[in-house]
Amino acid sequence: DILKLIRKDIQIFLCPGQHDGVRVTEPQPPIGKDFAEPLHEIKNLHLVSNPAFIEIGQGSSNEEKFKVLMYHGASMHNFVNEIEELRLAKAHNAPAKIVKHLLKRRHLSPIHSLATYVPFEHDPLIIREVPDIIAIPASKDLSEWFYDQAMCIEVEADPVKHTTFEKLVQILR
Repeated sequence: DILKLIRKDIQIFLCPGQHDGVRVTEPQPPIGKDFAEPLHEIKNLHLVSNPAFIEIGQGSSNEEKFKVLMYHGASMHNFVNEIEELRLAKAHNAPAKIVKHLLKRRHLSPIHSLATYVPFEHDPLIIREVPDIIAIPASKDLSEWFYDQAMCIEVEADPVKHTTFEKLVQILR
């Protein structure tokens, strides 16, 4: 109901994650009508996959648009455990450091089997084009920062709920 209160001229993009009514394997499809039909009735709500590469902005030129990569980040916690620099820096609390490594590798799950995935003819987790903006779930604080030419924004849909795993790896203060 809260999404219906947002002005209709504001477009909303909703990317699912591991706690939503979609498969756990990546890429995750948009939330379906069978699970959340009321969401499909909101005209300014765009249900996208995870990951999703979208363009926002007005106008017909590329200068007026921004390329946005939305990723819920299922592989990020496991990735930290595999990269010594991230593990020693306790990067579970520092998504900026993780995303920097993912961008360097141009892949959202660069180590085979870190995230359960659905095989496709093309790999949907490859970062084929560096986005202008990367939107990922926040670990502790909402923040934004730049890496190379990409702005990364940590967003939090529900700052009250946290999983047992997040508490276990001390993501919360």
